Amino acid sequence: MEIKNFWGKDILIFIFLLLILPKFSFSAVLYLQPSSKNLNVDDNLTITVYVDASDQAMNAASGRITWESGILKYVSHSKSGSIFNFWVREPEVLGNEFVFEGVVFNPGYQGKAGKILTITFKAIKPGETKVDFISGMVLANDGMGTNILKAMIGGSYKVAQGKQQEKIVVSRGAPPPKPIISSPTHPDQNKWYNDNNPVFEWKLPENVDLVRTAYGKNPDSIPYVEYSPPISRRKLENVPDGTYYFAVQLENEFGSSEIVRFKFNIDTKPPEISEFSLIPKENAIYLKVIATDTLSGLEKAEIYIDDSLYSKEDFVNGMITKLINGLEGTRKIKVVIKDRAGNEIVKEEAITIKPSERPIIIEKEKVESKWFILFSLFIFVILILIIALILRIERSHRHLQNIRWKIFEEKYKEKVDKFLKEMKEEIKNLDQDPRFSEEERNIYRRFKEIMEKAEKEFEEYLKEKE
Repeated sequence: MEIKNFWGKDILIFIFLLLILPKFSFSAVLYLQPSSKNLNVDDNLTITVYVDASDQAMNAASGRITWESGILKYVSHSKSGSIFNFWVREPEVLGNEFVFEGVVFNPGYQGKAGKILTITFKAIKPGETKVDFISGMVLANDGMGTNILKAMIGGSYKVAQGKQQEKIVVSRGAPPPKPIISSPTHPDQNKWYNDNNPVFEWKLPENVDLVRTAYGKNPDSIPYVEYSPPISRRKLENVPDGTYYFAVQLENEFGSSEIVRFKFNIDTKPPEISEFSLIPKENAIYLKVIATDTLSGLEKAEIYIDDSLYSKEDFVNGMITKLINGLEGTRKIKVVIKDRAGNEIVKEEAITIKPSERPIIIEKEKVESKWFILFSLFIFVILILIIALILRIERSHRHLQNIRWKIFEEKYKEKVDKFLKEMKEEIKNLDQDPRFSEEERNIYRRFKEIMEKAEKEFEEYLKEKE
Protein backbone atom coordinates (compact mmCIF):
# COMPACT_ATOMS: atom_id res chain seq x y z
CA MET A 1 0.00 0.00 0.00
CA GLU A 2 2.85 2.34 0.72
CA ILE A 3 4.35 1.78 -2.76
CA LYS A 4 1.04 2.48 -4.43
CA ASN A 5 0.59 5.67 -2.43
CA PHE A 6 4.13 6.76 -3.27
CA TRP A 7 3.64 6.41 -7.04
CA GLY A 8 0.20 7.95 -6.86
CA LYS A 9 1.63 11.07 -5.22
CA ASP A 10 4.39 11.28 -7.83
CA ILE A 11 1.91 11.13 -10.67
CA LEU A 12 -0.21 13.85 -9.08
CA ILE A 13 2.83 16.08 -8.59
CA PHE A 14 3.94 15.50 -12.21
CA ILE A 15 0.51 16.43 -13.55
CA PHE A 16 0.42 19.49 -11.29
CA LEU A 17 3.81 20.68 -12.57
CA LEU A 18 2.71 20.22 -16.17
CA LEU A 19 -0.27 22.44 -15.49
CA ILE A 20 1.50 25.27 -13.66
CA LEU A 21 4.88 25.45 -15.38
CA PRO A 22 5.09 27.86 -18.33
CA LYS A 23 5.19 26.25 -21.74
CA PHE A 24 7.84 27.54 -24.10
CA SER A 25 7.74 26.95 -27.83
CA PHE A 26 10.95 27.04 -29.79
CA SER A 27 9.75 29.09 -32.71
CA ALA A 28 12.47 31.53 -33.87
CA VAL A 29 14.64 31.01 -36.95
CA LEU A 30 17.90 32.66 -38.05
CA TYR A 31 18.27 32.62 -41.83
CA LEU A 32 20.21 34.15 -44.75
CA GLN A 33 18.88 35.81 -47.90
CA PRO A 34 19.44 35.07 -50.69
CA SER A 35 19.71 31.39 -49.81
CA SER A 36 21.24 30.56 -53.20
CA LYS A 37 22.85 32.42 -56.09
CA ASN A 38 25.05 31.87 -59.14
CA LEU A 39 28.12 34.13 -59.37
CA ASN A 40 31.15 34.72 -61.50
CA VAL A 41 34.65 35.28 -60.25
CA ASP A 42 35.07 38.91 -59.10
CA ASP A 43 31.32 39.28 -58.51
CA ASN A 44 30.11 40.55 -55.15
CA LEU A 45 27.67 38.60 -52.99
CA THR A 46 25.66 40.59 -50.44
CA ILE A 47 23.89 38.43 -47.85
CA THR A 48 21.34 39.70 -45.32
CA VAL A 49 20.96 38.02 -41.94
CA TYR A 50 17.32 37.85 -40.78
CA VAL A 51 15.42 36.55 -37.75
CA ASP A 52 11.92 35.08 -37.98
CA ALA A 53 10.15 35.59 -34.64
CA SER A 54 6.59 35.64 -35.88
CA ASP A 55 5.17 33.46 -33.10
CA GLN A 56 6.80 35.16 -30.09
CA ALA A 57 8.53 38.49 -29.46
CA MET A 58 12.33 38.35 -29.09
CA ASN A 59 14.71 40.91 -27.60
CA ALA A 60 18.20 39.54 -28.28
CA ALA A 61 20.07 37.36 -30.77
CA SER A 62 23.60 36.24 -31.52
CA GLY A 63 25.30 34.14 -34.15
CA ARG A 64 28.52 32.84 -35.67
CA ILE A 65 28.66 32.55 -39.46
CA THR A 66 31.35 30.78 -41.47
CA TRP A 67 32.29 30.47 -45.16
CA GLU A 68 34.96 28.87 -47.32
CA SER A 69 37.69 31.49 -47.55
CA GLY A 70 39.20 29.95 -50.67
CA ILE A 71 36.09 30.76 -52.72
CA LEU A 72 34.60 33.80 -50.98
CA LYS A 73 36.43 36.77 -49.51
CA TYR A 74 34.92 39.06 -46.90
CA VAL A 75 34.56 42.64 -48.17
CA SER A 76 32.40 44.60 -45.72
CA HIS A 77 29.30 44.57 -43.54
CA SER A 78 26.58 47.05 -42.68
CA LYS A 79 24.29 47.49 -39.65
CA SER A 80 21.98 49.97 -41.38
CA GLY A 81 18.31 49.16 -41.04
CA SER A 82 18.94 46.66 -38.25
CA ILE A 83 16.22 45.86 -35.71
CA PHE A 84 18.90 45.92 -32.98
CA ASN A 85 18.97 49.04 -30.80
CA PHE A 86 22.18 48.08 -29.00
CA TRP A 87 25.11 45.87 -29.97
CA VAL A 88 26.40 43.79 -27.07
CA ARG A 89 29.21 42.68 -29.35
CA GLU A 90 30.06 44.69 -32.44
CA PRO A 91 29.96 42.57 -35.62
CA GLU A 92 33.49 41.50 -36.53
CA VAL A 93 35.47 39.06 -38.67
CA LEU A 94 37.61 36.41 -37.00
CA GLY A 95 39.40 34.52 -39.75
CA ASN A 96 36.67 32.95 -41.84
CA GLU A 97 34.02 33.52 -39.15
CA PHE A 98 31.68 36.43 -38.62
CA VAL A 99 30.20 37.05 -35.16
CA PHE A 100 27.46 39.35 -33.88
CA GLU A 101 25.32 39.88 -30.79
CA GLY A 102 22.63 42.53 -30.32
CA VAL A 103 19.58 43.58 -28.32
CA VAL A 104 16.12 44.90 -29.23
CA PHE A 105 14.65 47.13 -26.54
CA ASN A 106 11.25 46.38 -24.99
CA PRO A 107 8.72 45.33 -26.31
CA GLY A 108 11.19 43.47 -28.53
CA TYR A 109 10.66 42.39 -32.12
CA GLN A 110 7.94 40.12 -33.48
CA GLY A 111 7.73 39.41 -37.19
CA LYS A 112 8.95 37.21 -40.04
CA ALA A 113 11.78 39.30 -41.50
CA GLY A 114 13.71 41.15 -38.81
CA LYS A 115 16.85 42.48 -40.47
CA ILE A 116 19.99 42.05 -38.35
CA LEU A 117 22.79 43.10 -40.73
CA THR A 118 24.25 42.60 -44.22
CA ILE A 119 27.57 41.02 -45.17
CA THR A 120 29.29 41.49 -48.53
CA PHE A 121 31.65 38.89 -49.99
CA LYS A 122 33.64 38.76 -53.20
CA ALA A 123 33.89 35.62 -55.32
CA ILE A 124 37.60 34.89 -55.88
CA LYS A 125 37.61 31.31 -57.17
CA PRO A 126 35.24 28.99 -59.07
CA GLY A 127 33.41 26.32 -57.07
CA GLU A 128 30.42 25.57 -54.86
CA THR A 129 30.39 26.89 -51.32
CA LYS A 130 28.15 27.48 -48.35
CA VAL A 131 27.68 30.34 -45.95
CA ASP A 132 26.26 28.84 -42.79
CA PHE A 133 25.70 29.30 -39.06
CA ILE A 134 28.07 27.61 -36.63
CA SER A 135 25.99 28.61 -33.63
CA GLY A 136 23.23 31.02 -32.69
CA MET A 137 20.75 32.09 -30.07
CA VAL A 138 17.45 33.99 -30.01
CA LEU A 139 16.11 35.08 -26.63
CA ALA A 140 12.41 35.65 -25.97
CA ASN A 141 11.15 38.93 -24.55
CA ASP A 142 9.65 37.09 -21.58
CA GLY A 143 11.76 38.48 -18.73
CA MET A 144 13.63 35.17 -18.35
CA GLY A 145 15.80 35.16 -21.48
CA THR A 146 14.34 31.91 -22.80
CA ASN A 147 16.16 30.63 -25.88
CA ILE A 148 13.47 30.13 -28.54
CA LEU A 149 15.78 29.36 -31.49
CA LYS A 150 14.34 26.48 -33.52
CA ALA A 151 16.53 26.45 -36.64
CA MET A 152 19.39 28.17 -38.47
CA ILE A 153 19.25 28.25 -42.27
CA GLY A 154 22.32 29.13 -44.32
CA GLY A 155 22.86 29.45 -48.07
CA SER A 156 24.53 27.66 -50.98
CA TYR A 157 26.29 29.51 -53.80
CA LYS A 158 27.97 28.58 -57.08
CA VAL A 159 30.90 30.55 -58.48
CA ALA A 160 31.81 30.21 -62.16
CA GLN A 161 34.93 31.42 -63.92
CA GLY A 162 33.07 33.89 -66.12
CA LYS A 163 34.77 35.89 -68.80
CA GLN A 164 38.46 36.38 -68.32
CA GLN A 165 39.11 40.05 -67.79
CA GLU A 166 41.65 41.63 -70.03
CA LYS A 167 44.79 42.83 -68.43
CA ILE A 168 45.11 46.59 -68.61
CA VAL A 169 48.28 47.45 -70.49
CA VAL A 170 49.61 50.99 -70.62
CA SER A 171 51.33 52.16 -73.76
CA ARG A 172 54.94 53.03 -73.25
CA GLY A 173 55.51 56.72 -72.70
CA ALA A 174 51.79 57.41 -72.02
CA PRO A 175 49.90 58.35 -68.86
CA PRO A 176 47.45 55.78 -67.39
CA PRO A 177 43.97 55.35 -68.92
CA LYS A 178 41.01 56.65 -66.96
CA PRO A 179 39.97 54.26 -64.18
CA ILE A 180 36.66 52.39 -64.11
CA ILE A 181 35.02 52.67 -60.66
CA SER A 182 32.54 50.20 -59.21
CA SER A 183 30.94 49.81 -55.80
CA PRO A 184 29.90 46.51 -54.17
CA THR A 185 27.83 48.36 -51.57
CA HIS A 186 26.28 51.09 -53.75
CA PRO A 187 26.32 49.61 -57.28
CA ASP A 188 23.56 51.75 -58.85
CA GLN A 189 24.42 55.45 -59.04
CA ASN A 190 20.74 56.41 -59.30
CA LYS A 191 19.48 54.48 -56.28
CA TRP A 192 19.48 55.33 -52.60
CA TYR A 193 21.10 53.14 -49.94
CA ASN A 194 20.86 53.14 -46.15
CA ASP A 195 24.49 52.01 -45.81
CA ASN A 196 26.71 54.97 -44.85
CA ASN A 197 29.94 52.98 -45.20
CA PRO A 198 30.34 52.78 -48.99
CA VAL A 199 33.13 50.82 -50.68
CA PHE A 200 34.67 51.70 -54.05
CA GLU A 201 36.96 49.60 -56.25
CA TRP A 202 38.89 50.09 -59.51
CA LYS A 203 41.52 48.26 -61.56
CA LEU A 204 45.15 49.29 -61.47
CA PRO A 205 46.97 49.26 -64.84
CA GLU A 206 50.65 48.42 -65.02
CA ASN A 207 53.24 51.01 -64.04
CA VAL A 208 50.89 53.17 -61.96
CA ASP A 209 52.85 54.94 -59.26
CA LEU A 210 50.19 56.95 -57.44
CA VAL A 211 46.43 57.13 -56.88
CA ARG A 212 44.49 60.21 -55.85
CA THR A 213 40.98 60.08 -54.37
CA ALA A 214 38.41 62.44 -52.87
CA TYR A 215 34.68 62.61 -52.24
CA GLY A 216 32.21 65.39 -51.69
CA LYS A 217 28.95 66.92 -52.83
CA ASN A 218 30.63 68.82 -55.66
CA PRO A 219 30.15 66.88 -58.94
CA ASP A 220 33.40 68.49 -60.20
CA SER A 221 35.52 67.65 -57.15
CA ILE A 222 39.27 67.24 -57.70
CA PRO A 223 40.97 64.26 -55.99
CA TYR A 224 43.70 65.37 -53.61
CA VAL A 225 44.32 62.49 -51.16
CA GLU A 226 47.40 60.62 -52.51
CA TYR A 227 48.27 56.94 -52.03
CA SER A 228 51.70 55.61 -52.91
CA PRO A 229 52.04 52.72 -53.29
CA PRO A 230 48.75 52.90 -55.19
CA ILE A 231 45.52 51.37 -53.87
CA SER A 232 42.62 49.81 -55.79
CA ARG A 233 39.96 49.96 -53.10
CA ARG A 234 38.72 52.48 -50.55
CA LYS A 235 36.06 52.30 -47.87
CA LEU A 236 34.41 55.41 -46.44
CA GLU A 237 32.86 55.36 -42.98
CA ASN A 238 29.98 57.23 -41.36
CA VAL A 239 29.21 59.38 -44.38
CA PRO A 240 26.35 61.83 -43.62
CA ASP A 241 23.12 61.52 -45.58
CA GLY A 242 23.01 63.07 -49.01
CA THR A 243 24.28 62.76 -52.58
CA TYR A 244 28.05 62.54 -53.10
CA TYR A 245 30.69 61.98 -55.77
CA PHE A 246 33.74 59.78 -55.30
CA ALA A 247 36.63 60.80 -57.57
CA VAL A 248 39.69 58.77 -58.63
CA GLN A 249 42.78 59.72 -60.66
CA LEU A 250 45.79 57.59 -61.57
CA GLU A 251 49.36 58.78 -62.20
CA ASN A 252 52.63 57.39 -63.54
CA GLU A 253 55.92 58.91 -64.62
CA PHE A 254 54.40 60.16 -67.87
CA GLY A 255 51.44 61.99 -66.42
CA SER A 256 47.98 61.67 -64.92
CA SER A 257 44.78 60.02 -66.14
CA GLU A 258 41.43 61.65 -66.58
CA ILE A 259 39.45 62.14 -63.37
CA VAL A 260 36.52 59.72 -63.00
CA ARG A 261 33.68 60.37 -60.56
CA PHE A 262 31.15 57.89 -59.14
CA LYS A 263 27.86 59.18 -57.75
CA PHE A 264 26.37 57.60 -54.63
CA ASN A 265 23.30 58.38 -52.52
CA ILE A 266 22.93 57.76 -48.78
CA ASP A 267 19.76 57.95 -46.71
CA THR A 268 19.80 56.39 -43.24
CA LYS A 269 16.84 58.25 -41.75
CA PRO A 270 13.36 56.68 -41.74
CA PRO A 271 10.32 58.57 -43.02
CA GLU A 272 8.43 60.89 -40.69
CA ILE A 273 4.71 60.56 -39.95
CA SER A 274 2.81 63.82 -39.54
CA GLU A 275 -0.66 62.28 -39.28
CA PHE A 276 -1.95 58.84 -38.37
CA SER A 277 -5.68 58.63 -37.78
CA LEU A 278 -8.17 55.81 -37.43
CA ILE A 279 -11.85 56.71 -37.65
CA PRO A 280 -14.18 53.86 -36.63
CA LYS A 281 -17.29 53.17 -38.66
CA GLU A 282 -19.86 50.38 -38.69
CA ASN A 283 -17.83 47.18 -39.22
CA ALA A 284 -15.01 49.26 -40.75
CA ILE A 285 -12.37 51.89 -40.14
CA TYR A 286 -11.16 54.81 -42.20
CA LEU A 287 -7.36 55.00 -42.18
CA LYS A 288 -5.45 58.16 -43.04
CA VAL A 289 -1.65 58.47 -43.06
CA ILE A 290 0.43 61.49 -44.06
CA ALA A 291 4.21 61.04 -44.19
CA THR A 292 7.32 62.70 -45.61
CA ASP A 293 10.84 61.66 -46.58
CA THR A 294 13.08 64.48 -47.70
CA LEU A 295 15.91 62.41 -49.25
CA SER A 296 15.10 59.19 -51.08
CA GLY A 297 11.33 59.67 -51.00
CA LEU A 298 8.44 57.49 -49.88
CA GLU A 299 8.17 54.03 -51.38
CA LYS A 300 5.22 52.06 -50.02
CA ALA A 301 3.17 51.47 -46.91
CA GLU A 302 2.27 48.03 -45.63
CA ILE A 303 -0.97 47.77 -43.67
CA TYR A 304 -1.27 44.99 -41.09
CA ILE A 305 -4.36 43.91 -39.16
CA ASP A 306 -3.44 41.97 -36.01
CA ASP A 307 0.07 41.39 -37.48
CA SER A 308 -1.33 39.87 -40.71
CA LEU A 309 -0.53 41.75 -43.92
CA TYR A 310 -3.73 43.31 -45.30
CA SER A 311 -2.43 45.34 -48.28
CA LYS A 312 0.43 47.36 -49.73
CA GLU A 313 -0.37 50.94 -50.69
CA ASP A 314 1.38 53.65 -52.73
CA PHE A 315 1.57 57.21 -51.47
CA VAL A 316 -0.22 59.90 -53.44
CA ASN A 317 1.19 63.34 -52.60
CA GLY A 318 2.53 61.93 -49.36
CA MET A 319 -0.84 60.60 -48.24
CA ILE A 320 -2.68 57.29 -48.03
CA THR A 321 -6.39 56.93 -47.32
CA LYS A 322 -7.99 53.52 -46.99
CA LEU A 323 -11.41 52.23 -45.98
CA ILE A 324 -11.01 48.80 -44.38
CA ASN A 325 -14.26 46.87 -44.21
CA GLY A 326 -15.33 43.71 -42.42
CA LEU A 327 -13.91 44.53 -38.99
CA GLU A 328 -15.50 44.06 -35.60
CA GLY A 329 -14.33 44.22 -32.00
CA THR A 330 -10.89 45.39 -30.86
CA ARG A 331 -8.27 45.14 -33.63
CA LYS A 332 -4.64 46.23 -33.87
CA ILE A 333 -3.86 48.31 -36.95
CA LYS A 334 -0.19 48.60 -37.89
CA VAL A 335 1.32 50.58 -40.75
CA VAL A 336 4.93 50.09 -41.91
CA ILE A 337 6.16 52.97 -44.07
CA LYS A 338 9.28 52.50 -46.19
CA ASP A 339 11.41 54.88 -48.19
CA ARG A 340 13.39 54.13 -51.36
CA ALA A 341 16.56 53.46 -49.37
CA GLY A 342 14.97 50.68 -47.34
CA ASN A 343 14.46 52.63 -44.11
CA GLU A 344 11.14 52.13 -42.39
CA ILE A 345 9.00 53.48 -39.58
CA VAL A 346 6.23 51.59 -37.81
CA LYS A 347 3.06 53.04 -36.34
CA GLU A 348 0.37 50.95 -34.70
CA GLU A 349 -2.75 51.52 -32.67
CA ALA A 350 -5.55 49.39 -31.21
CA ILE A 351 -9.09 50.43 -31.99
CA THR A 352 -12.53 49.07 -31.12
CA ILE A 353 -15.01 48.85 -33.98
CA LYS A 354 -18.69 48.63 -33.17
CA PRO A 355 -20.76 46.12 -35.16
CA SER A 356 -23.42 47.49 -37.45
CA GLU A 357 -26.90 47.52 -35.94
CA ARG A 358 -29.25 45.38 -37.98
CA PRO A 359 -32.67 46.98 -38.47
CA ILE A 360 -35.52 45.37 -36.53
CA ILE A 361 -38.51 44.82 -38.82
CA ILE A 362 -41.86 45.15 -37.06
CA GLU A 363 -44.73 43.90 -39.14
CA LYS A 364 -48.17 45.33 -38.72
CA GLU A 365 -50.51 42.77 -37.19
CA LYS A 366 -53.55 41.91 -39.25
CA VAL A 367 -57.02 41.96 -37.73
CA GLU A 368 -57.51 38.21 -38.14
CA SER A 369 -55.18 35.80 -36.39
CA LYS A 370 -53.18 33.13 -38.13
CA TRP A 371 -55.53 30.44 -36.79
CA PHE A 372 -58.52 32.21 -38.28
CA ILE A 373 -56.72 32.25 -41.65
CA LEU A 374 -55.99 28.53 -41.43
CA PHE A 375 -59.59 27.77 -40.41
CA SER A 376 -60.93 29.82 -43.34
CA LEU A 377 -58.58 28.00 -45.66
CA PHE A 378 -59.75 24.64 -44.32
CA ILE A 379 -63.46 25.55 -44.81
CA PHE A 380 -62.71 26.76 -48.36
CA VAL A 381 -61.00 23.48 -49.25
CA ILE A 382 -63.92 21.47 -47.86
CA LEU A 383 -66.38 23.54 -49.90
CA ILE A 384 -64.36 22.99 -53.07
CA LEU A 385 -64.26 19.26 -52.43
CA ILE A 386 -68.01 19.13 -51.82
CA ILE A 387 -68.72 21.07 -55.02
CA ALA A 388 -66.37 18.80 -57.00
CA LEU A 389 -68.07 15.70 -55.53
CA ILE A 390 -71.51 16.99 -56.38
CA LEU A 391 -70.47 17.79 -59.94
CA ARG A 392 -68.98 14.29 -60.37
CA ILE A 393 -72.31 12.72 -59.31
CA GLU A 394 -74.18 14.94 -61.67
CA ARG A 395 -72.21 13.81 -64.70
CA SER A 396 -74.57 10.81 -65.03
CA HIS A 397 -77.58 13.04 -65.01
CA ARG A 398 -77.00 15.33 -68.00
CA HIS A 399 -80.40 16.97 -68.08
CA LEU A 400 -80.42 17.70 -64.38
CA GLN A 401 -76.81 18.75 -64.58
CA ASN A 402 -77.50 21.32 -67.31
CA ILE A 403 -80.29 22.83 -65.29
CA ARG A 404 -78.20 22.99 -62.13
CA TRP A 405 -75.20 24.29 -63.99
CA LYS A 406 -77.21 27.22 -65.32
CA ILE A 407 -78.46 27.93 -61.82
CA PHE A 408 -74.90 27.60 -60.44
CA GLU A 409 -73.44 29.77 -63.17
CA GLU A 410 -76.08 32.44 -62.70
CA LYS A 411 -75.95 32.51 -58.92
CA TYR A 412 -72.58 31.28 -57.72
CA LYS A 413 -69.85 31.16 -60.39
CA GLU A 414 -69.01 34.84 -60.11
CA LYS A 415 -68.90 34.63 -56.32
CA VAL A 416 -66.74 31.49 -56.37
CA ASP A 417 -64.33 33.12 -58.81
CA LYS A 418 -64.09 36.18 -56.60
CA PHE A 419 -63.63 34.06 -53.47
CA LEU A 420 -61.03 31.93 -55.24
CA LYS A 421 -59.09 35.03 -56.30
CA GLU A 422 -59.10 36.37 -52.72
CA MET A 423 -57.95 33.06 -51.28
CA LYS A 424 -55.10 32.84 -53.82
CA GLU A 425 -53.97 36.27 -52.75
CA GLU A 426 -54.20 35.21 -49.11
CA ILE A 427 -52.14 32.07 -49.84
CA LYS A 428 -49.50 34.22 -51.51
CA ASN A 429 -49.29 36.33 -48.34
CA LEU A 430 -49.10 33.21 -46.17
CA ASP A 431 -46.02 32.07 -48.10
CA GLN A 432 -44.18 35.10 -46.77
CA ASP A 433 -45.69 35.20 -43.26
CA PRO A 434 -42.85 34.71 -40.71
CA ARG A 435 -45.24 34.12 -37.78
CA PHE A 436 -45.99 30.47 -38.53
CA SER A 437 -44.25 27.69 -36.67
CA GLU A 438 -42.96 24.67 -38.58
CA GLU A 439 -45.95 22.58 -37.44
CA GLU A 440 -48.38 25.22 -38.66
CA ARG A 441 -46.58 25.46 -41.98
CA ASN A 442 -46.95 21.70 -42.50
CA ILE A 443 -50.73 21.97 -41.96
CA TYR A 444 -50.87 24.92 -44.34
CA ARG A 445 -48.86 23.06 -47.02
CA ARG A 446 -51.23 20.06 -46.79
CA PHE A 447 -54.29 22.31 -47.17
CA LYS A 448 -52.66 23.99 -50.12
CA GLU A 449 -52.07 20.65 -51.88
CA ILE A 450 -55.69 19.58 -51.33
CA MET A 451 -57.01 22.91 -52.58
CA GLU A 452 -54.86 22.85 -55.72
CA LYS A 453 -56.03 19.32 -56.49
CA ALA A 454 -59.70 20.26 -56.02
CA GLU A 455 -59.28 23.43 -58.07
CA LYS A 456 -57.72 21.43 -60.91
CA GLU A 457 -60.65 18.98 -61.00
CA PHE A 458 -63.10 21.88 -60.88
CA GLU A 459 -61.41 23.55 -63.87
CA GLU A 460 -61.46 20.27 -65.84
CA TYR A 461 -65.18 19.98 -65.18
CA LEU A 462 -65.78 23.54 -66.41
CA LYS A 463 -63.86 22.80 -69.63
CA GLU A 464 -66.04 19.74 -70.25
CA LYS A 465 -69.17 21.87 -69.86
CA GLU A 466 -67.91 24.35 -72.39
